[in-house]
Amino acid sequence: MGHKPVISRAARVVSAALMGFSIFGHANPAHAVEDVTPFIPGGTIGAPVGLLPPPGVYGMIGVGRFDFKGRGDTGRDTGARIENYPIGLGVLWVTDLQILGASYGIGVVQPVRYHTITTPTVSADQFGIVNTILNVGTLSWRLGNGFAVSAGLNIYPNVGKYTLGRPINPARNYATFEPRLGLSYVKDGWHLSSNIVFNVNEENEARRFQSGTLVATDLTATRRIFDKLDFGLGSTIIYQFTDDLRAGEPTPAAGGRGRGGRARFVSLGPVMSYDFGAFVLSLYYQRTVLAENTAGGHQIWSRINFPIYSTRPATQPELESAGRR
Repeated sequence: MGHKPVISRAARVVSAALMGFSIFGHANPAHAVEDVTPFIPGGTIGAPVGLLPPPGVYGMIGVGRFDFKGRGDTGRDTGARIENYPIGLGVLWVTDLQILGASYGIGVVQPVRYHTITTPTVSADQFGIVNTILNVGTLSWRLGNGFAVSAGLNIYPNVGKYTLGRPINPARNYATFEPRLGLSYVKDGWHLSSNIVFNVNEENEARRFQSGTLVATDLTATRRIFDKLDFGLGSTIIYQFTDDLRAGEPTPAAGGRGRGGRARFVSLGPVMSYDFGAFVLSLYYQRTVLAENTAGGHQIWSRINFPIYSTRPATQPELESAGRR
């Protein structure tokens, strides 16, 4: 039986995720001092991160809303209230190159945000450009039987406006390096994915503050329940395993107890995506179930992925056979 050649839902959805999707700056869930964490929890939920789409150019538009409360080292309320309204625009170019048997892509994402923060002593808001995210390279291998794996590197260069002493700065005053590993299973209507990233941060020299290194994992499990509708669950787990440092010394934990400010974060919620043909719309909600030395609360996400230009449309069976050509 023949199959109509179309760019599949999975191919389009992944166009955002493999650029890291760290575009949504909000009050830093891991570091109250630094304000903007590089990887945003939940940013790649719903995307088959092990896959790259066929060679071509792909676009992404993302919009979200965050309503968070600051949490201390034992999860208690620190009195900080955080709202954020982010928008991100991204482009991914998947080349014709094959490197070590993998397809190769590069991309860029530019986010902006409107952000508010209220504490017992400070109330402020700010709109501005967040640091550009450069996906300097992603390699994707299709392993067969629906399995795929990808590896890549995102860099957040030290760009954007930063003013010392301002309660909110849209941009970070330091660079971040983010190696990542994506694992996916896409077959027979099932989609299971895990996106694992490490954030390694330079020092913010204006504050003599260096955010600790963390590992974050976005998890997705969905099932095709109608012809073009997928539904399931998403989750994020974050573990910070080195201390925040000020002038080379561990900082106090959020809320004033402990040292190092090491974050723990877990969220969970439903995820849905629908293939409209010309684009894919993803909607999902995350509720924080654990937050220590971080901020937690409610996240609402929306994301549109679409092909701008594709040299080789893929059929759904091609993706499900995961490279048996």
